[in-house]
Amino acid sequence: MNDEDHVFDNNWLNVSSSPFTNELYDGNDPAFYLDQVVIILFSSMAKLAMLLKDWPEVQQHADRCWKKMPAIVANYQGAILIKQNPIASFSLLRDSISGILSCMEAIHSEHEDEPWISSADQTLTSLIDAASEHFLATSYEINHSMLKLGSVVGLTHLCFEQSSLTSAAFENTTPMLAHRLAGMDLDKVGDISPHSQLTRFPSLIGLLLSLKEKWIDQLEHHIGSDAVCVRARLFDALETEIYPGIAELMFERGYVFPKWASSLLYGHYDWPNE
Repeated sequence: MNDEDHVFDNNWLNVSSSPFTNELYDGNDPAFYLDQVVIILFSSMAKLAMLLKDWPEVQQHADRCWKKMPAIVANYQGAILIKQNPIASFSLLRDSISGILSCMEAIHSEHEDEPWISSADQTLTSLIDAASEHFLATSYEINHSMLKLGSVVGLTHLCFEQSSLTSAAFENTTPMLAHRLAGMDLDKVGDISPHSQLTRFPSLIGLLLSLKEKWIDQLEHHIGSDAVCVRARLFDALETEIYPGIAELMFERGYVFPKWASSLLYGHYDWPNE
């Protein structure tokens, strides 16, 4: 192995990104499975983009989407890692949610210089509504009444320590400010997971549903009838090169994807479910 290969292997994606191996997540945090799904979909979308090389503009659009995904996970992992520093945790949670909105914009903007006109509260509401429907379809028990608060709480998280942004764009949202958070009981604010479960968890699921609809279900809209062949090649690569190793690791460690998680993945792989 040459030095370049070693550098490539020794990176965050290969070494530290997987919730199944990095031991960062609380056992009750649904982001444990969700972020693993994001990491898998990151690789899946990168593979799809390679298969789209004969359609350069479509490939560039796909690239803009999948390249947003690592920061969504990395910022959240940073947030849960530094529990004794709630200011840093909430800053990183804000950045993770902001990354979700940025990726959603990339999905809906056919060209890089074409802005997607949708407010943050509209986007969060649509993502969380889509997640709520997904939970019902996969029989996942969650408080749907609490989910309705997700977009409001999400705006508060997005506005953390950004009062000028709040006054300009979210005039009805009260910002959470660092100096107030600094004086709060660490037992109440030290764990970011409960805050994330109201906002990041459902909005990220909504994003992944949008990603799947755009690039798998509606691939014909981008490349016509060639989509059938490209999709088949993608599914074959995932089900022979990527999924078996993950399934083996899950079996060894006793992990089983909830149905809401496995149904976000591409292809027809027979994942064991709870």
